Amino acid sequence: MDSADNETRRERNPIAAVARLIGVLAQSEANALGVRKLARLLDAAPSSVQRTLERAYETGLAAPDANGQWQLGWELHRIATHARSKMPYASVQPILDQLSRDSGETAVLSVYDPRAGERMYVAAAPSHHSIRFVPQLLQWMPMNVGATALVILANRPASEQRRIFDMTAKTNSDSWKTFQQRLDTVRDTGAAITVDDVELGAAGAAAPIYSGNEVSSSLGIILAVQRFKPEVANQLTEWVKAAAEQIGQGLRHREP
Repeated sequence: MDSADNETRRERNPIAAVARLIGVLAQSEANALGVRKLARLLDAAPSSVQRTLERAYETGLAAPDANGQWQLGWELHRIATHARSKMPYASVQPILDQLSRDSGETAVLSVYDPRAGERMYVAAAPSHHSIRFVPQLLQWMPMNVGATALVILANRPASEQRRIFDMTAKTNSDSWKTFQQRLDTVRDTGAAITVDDVELGAAGAAAPIYSGNEVSSSLGIILAVQRFKPEVANQLTEWVKAAAEQIGQGLRHREP
């Protein structure tokens, strides 16, 4: 599919076009961007971006500044402020902090988007060691590597597992059979342990968070490999399982 086809497809979905535009504006280091800069970042024609900006302006999601560049609109800021208080995991920070104190390592909460087939860290409690891993929050990451990813995927339908495998085939050195066996082991043990999986020098342990019968998030610990010993693996999994169960109970209490 060439760029013209991509452009046509995006134009047919104005909501998706506005969402992509807002995402670029929100993640840019600059407070405002011009149409041509936005067009380059969105890989779209300036005329198409201009139409999308006009749609966003009509609803208050974007607005021009005094220099004619575009920035996030006040209506978007208003919605985002209210939305934050309704995040499913808005109250988990004390649990993450306690997990970090118990383990002495960085604790992270990861959530999964089945539509995109990706996950991201939405909250963390850092380790106090001088050598530590500081995860980037709110950045989409692949699902084929990492303890917090694998423990979610292991509890998803087989068809979804295969779709993720096919999506990441170029970066996945495993065969489908090996990958499936890896997920089966994670599901059977109720936790995932990884070493040098996402980043060299890092180890991880994670457990699934159940909301009803579904798993779309997980709790994990990230630590430096030099502090990871086989004999501490059981302790790590006990910590993440207990903390994940505590968060799961809170989520189930929120459900109507």
